[in-house]
Amino acid sequence: MDNTLTKERPTDRIPHTNQLAEPSAQRTTPRTTPSRPAPTLAQLESALRASWGADTTADPAEWTSARRSRGQCDVTSLVLRHYLGGDLVLARVFIDCVQTEHHWWNRFPTGDIDLTRDQFYPHQDVIEHKVFDAAAIAEAGPIRPELLERFDRLLRRVTDHLAAN
Repeated sequence: MDNTLTKERPTDRIPHTNQLAEPSAQRTTPRTTPSRPAPTLAQLESALRASWGADTTADPAEWTSARRSRGQCDVTSLVLRHYLGGDLVLARVFIDCVQTEHHWWNRFPTGDIDLTRDQFYPHQDVIEHKVFDAAAIAEAGPIRPELLERFDRLLRRVTDHLAAN
């Protein structure tokens, strides 16, 4: 029996453009305000690393305080995209030529930013698969509620961290 219709598609993980702009009624914080300039990449990285938790990971069984970036790639890349724009890059992760999971990071005109690459071990191969620009993200449609909840949770924490520092 072909299970392709029941498997999660990689595009199921991408928020629709409208959801990225305003994924919940609880979040109304703009990217910038006249009194607060856009955060720098260093500020965002610090805020993200401080905000990761077991409740924002896609992989709670493997997440530990020692491996804080584990399972945070999807929500981290979405938060970076929220603040900085750019494209999303989807990769396949392999161990001994067997695909084990997916990985996400950001692509900007100046280069790639992958704040969660350290979650992988040296024996895991991360191979780029597809780039999602704004049009591809819009075409992908709605995302799973679970990812949207984790994204909102992480975005709120990052926004609070940036406001406090």
